[in-house]
Amino acid sequence: MSHGRLEKQMILAEEQIAQLMAKAEEADSTPLEDGLSIPSEIKRREDRLVQLKKAKAVMEERAKVRFDEETSEYQEKLKKREAKEKSTGKKP
Repeated sequence: MSHGRLEKQMILAEEQIAQLMAKAEEADSTPLEDGLSIPSEIKRREDRLVQLKKAKAVMEERAKVRFDEETSEYQEKLKKREAKEKSTGKKP
């Protein structure tokens, strides 16, 4: 799942939880759809939201590690260029 899609899924889960909470408040005065258990649906969506947040944290950590590695490689490359420039007297 991409970071953008993950963000959209988190927003969707939060909206669904809010809708289910509204249905729960209405349930006192109106009958529910057949087979719908509001508490279990809320729990399921809250669990999904937790999992999405965990996935987001993992993605962000991987991106940070990758960024650090790429920065390190780039700095090493710059040092090699500098050393070559000093030894040859010419810019690469």
